[in-house]
Amino acid sequence: MRISTQQIHNSMTNSMQSATNTVNKTLLQMGSGKRMVDMSDDPRAASQLMGVKDQLVELEQYAENIKSARSMAEFEETQLSDMNDVLMRTRELTIQAGSDALSPEDKKAIAKELDQLTEQLASLTNTKSQSGEYIFAGTKGNQQPMVKNETTGEWEYQGSNDVRELDVSSSQTVELGNTAGEMKLADTLNNLGKLSAGLKGDGELDTDQALKDIDAALASVGQTTTEVGTRINALNRAEATNGDIKTVTDAQRGQLEDLDYIEATTRYTHEVTALQASQKSYAMVSQLSLFSYI
Repeated sequence: MRISTQQIHNSMTNSMQSATNTVNKTLLQMGSGKRMVDMSDDPRAASQLMGVKDQLVELEQYAENIKSARSMAEFEETQLSDMNDVLMRTRELTIQAGSDALSPEDKKAIAKELDQLTEQLASLTNTKSQSGEYIFAGTKGNQQPMVKNETTGEWEYQGSNDVRELDVSSSQTVELGNTAGEMKLADTLNNLGKLSAGLKGDGELDTDQALKDIDAALASVGQTTTEVGTRINALNRAEATNGDIKTVTDAQRGQLEDLDYIEATTRYTHEVTALQASQKSYAMVSQLSLFSYI
């Protein structure tokens, strides 16, 4: 079989081009730090890499959700602590109000402080988060939860009894806050109003019932505080678990995507050597008389 000069030329040109492409591809890998320049380099690994990256994006979102939920829970915890302090003071005043030694002026003084504490409790119930949403209004974050009816003078809950939820892992969600409705804070505010009215002589003064109402409110706030603490602990556990998963997943991403620079550098040296040899061979062959007929 005769081999033409053109065939030899084409073969050596193709060989040099292939060697050049190989060197250039390695340079691209080293420049980007990525093992795969194109998905076609390793379709199976590329597909796996897409799945791993999607999981890392989910984990980042879970991390943001945990951060948001924890911030809100800690803020709610502070408000509940203040509510507890207010209710404890109303309890002290209620016990004082049960004394037979009080004068009408003394009772009015107690009533005045109770009115101030009632307003303070209402204000705490209507607290907004840093994002501007009412934290005790449930899913109605833009609706003030505790509103005083101008006609009846009664406090009414205007929020939702449902709460928002956030995903904090692939299998776990947490509630964002508690509602003033479930804590029955409207009842508490109205009961304090009745106590104040009784002290002013505008209604029946029943300090025994008032103490029962306040104790029930304290128990509700205490239970809610426990729930918030449990939620924070759950968030901490989810964060730790997600962190472990992220470490493993990021390692998988690295194995699929990151370039081994030591291997690439060694390979590059061999590829350059091969290219130079190919170029040298071509130069030598092209000087043969056979090429003078091309």
